[in-house]
Amino acid sequence: MKKIFLISFIMLISLSIFSQTKYLYFTQEFPDLYFDACEGGHSYTISWEGDASEYYVNINWGEEIIYTTSKSITVYENFEPGQEALSVYVANSNNYDEWIQTQCYPTVLTTPTDVNAGNDNSICNNSYTFSASEATDAVGTWTTQASGVSFSDIHDNNATAYNIPNGVSIFTWTAENDCGSDYDNVTITKLETPSITSHPQSQTVDEGSYVSFSVVANDANSYQWKKNGSNISGASSSTYQISSVAVSDAGTYVCEVSNDCGNITSNGAVLTVNATSGIANNISCISIYPNPSNGIINTAVLILTVSMLKSG
Repeated sequence: MKKIFLISFIMLISLSIFSQTKYLYFTQEFPDLYFDACEGGHSYTISWEGDASEYYVNINWGEEIIYTTSKSITVYENFEPGQEALSVYVANSNNYDEWIQTQCYPTVLTTPTDVNAGNDNSICNNSYTFSASEATDAVGTWTTQASGVSFSDIHDNNATAYNIPNGVSIFTWTAENDCGSDYDNVTITKLETPSITSHPQSQTVDEGSYVSFSVVANDANSYQWKKNGSNISGASSSTYQISSVAVSDAGTYVCEVSNDCGNITSNGAVLTVNATSGIANNISCISIYPNPSNGIINTAVLILTVSMLKSG
């Protein structure tokens, strides 16, 4: 039997995935190797140490034996999901009894797709727990431009964000692996309890006049006017108007403004209505007995007549 030069070497396998290179070391015992690969065609480079003039390489123990005088060889493999292990054989002779073998198991990755950061939402406190899609075969990361925000775990798709500022904040969930990345944004709006900057004002008007009350509030999305504590039907805007005021409209008016985080009630505005008919007009019809020309006025009759007009 031809004496085989004993190959004493350390093999270095590097897998080139796009612009990144990973190095996998193994000794002459050739333990099984595990590596990540991207779906599609990528180079698979094998290199070793030895002093033979020619080397023999076989991939998957097929019919083709590759001869090389260098100490490395590049194989182009079209990696596919679910692919079985590659068998790599190297020897310094074509004697099949002297080949040294290892198994290479690729985890075939694809560029992340269909990343979902969750639904936009409005909140009342300064923290929010997300519900994003999982980053399968990738690393997920939360980022935001909002100042002062912290995360319970930036790599958790269900992470909680703290110290969310007032107003609109945009958060980004990115899934990334060696083959590429994909991302999605979610908008979180932090609301405040409404605040009133201008209250309705009290008014004194004549009967039949036009009356308008108004309120100015921040962060309000609904309004409800009330008279003497009771809701006014249909009065649900920042302004309440009465086109022709009646004596019965006199009272105290307030407006309750609210949003999803709470409500606040304005100061009361008192409406006073001056009557323009009734008593004033009827006083001229009062008869005074006996005749004033006699210098005697029946005061009791006058008081009784005015009282009856007021009550009637």
